[in-house]
Amino acid sequence: MKFVKLSNKDEVAQTAAELLSKLDTAGTSPVVALPTGKTPLQLYQRLVQLQNTGQLDLAGFTWFALDEFCGIGVPRSSTFGSYLETHFILPAGLSVSSLHALDFNSTDANAEAVRYEQSIAKAGGLDLAILGIGHNGHIGFNEPGTSFASRTGPRNLAPRTREANAYLFADSDMPYTAISMGIGTIMEAHRILLMATGEAKAEIIHRLSETDPTTALPASVLKNHPNCVVLVDEGAGARL
Repeated sequence: MKFVKLSNKDEVAQTAAELLSKLDTAGTSPVVALPTGKTPLQLYQRLVQLQNTGQLDLAGFTWFALDEFCGIGVPRSSTFGSYLETHFILPAGLSVSSLHALDFNSTDANAEAVRYEQSIAKAGGLDLAILGIGHNGHIGFNEPGTSFASRTGPRNLAPRTREANAYLFADSDMPYTAISMGIGTIMEAHRILLMATGEAKAEIIHRLSETDPTTALPASVLKNHPNCVVLVDEGAGARL
């Protein structure tokens, strides 16, 4: 695991965009797992700018949403699939069909998880997984205690995770459950990029830097990956 401390959120977004742009596109369609939330917003804005000015060509990429809410009454406008379309896919002029998202309306979360794993495998596996990190160290919606061998499947959301995502559900009830790529699924990506910005992430980034792999801090598993970069700004990296 390589920590890279940058000056601000803009530099984190720019560096992340540069790493993504270096994926080998020779004869293949790069396959990338995408996170949602507030941290990657500037990355998506930067990618949209690069795509729309002809400095980057993302048309051949295949995208997979990292996770998704599920449950009765989840409005599509609050889903991560909608988030990625709104903030990245559509502004960049990319085909909506290039984005694979979990079905928030599925009545069988386990069957949907199997379908998603099969879709990832059919695409050739993940070339890159882009991640954020929760205050409790979760990656995707893999909360503390999740097995490192876990595959895509249903997850119960911790109270603080629900609190962090409540802004997406101003007009409806926040779900208690989600479907997430498993830790084992994420670890099969050829490259992993984790981003963290802001002083609120300083404590968990410090813990990550000091902690050997343990399911008590899910992101610590990334130390076992042969090609993992952690990009942080001054705030998130204050205790490194």
